[in-house]
Amino acid sequence: MDHEEFTWKGALMVFWALTWRFFVILFPVAILIGLIFGAVSFFMGVEKDVAVARAGILGQIAAIPVYILVIKRLFSKGFGKYRLAVLEK
Repeated sequence: MDHEEFTWKGALMVFWALTWRFFVILFPVAILIGLIFGAVSFFMGVEKDVAVARAGILGQIAAIPVYILVIKRLFSKGFGKYRLAVLEK
């Protein structure tokens, strides 16, 4: 399979594809899960600082599978005349 060197323009296109999906999909998912866990912890009597820290960590962990799904979908999406591919060295 022939391939071209990856350019800065290509890197910028992939960066933007990941970035906007982060703010539209991942960020709200992480916040929602963090808020739910934080509220449950607060009502269970967990100290506020501990609940906030745990909620933040859980929100970030919960976003990992979504982030992996976004990356996987980017491999099937085209970027103008380019597409992402993994090639053997």
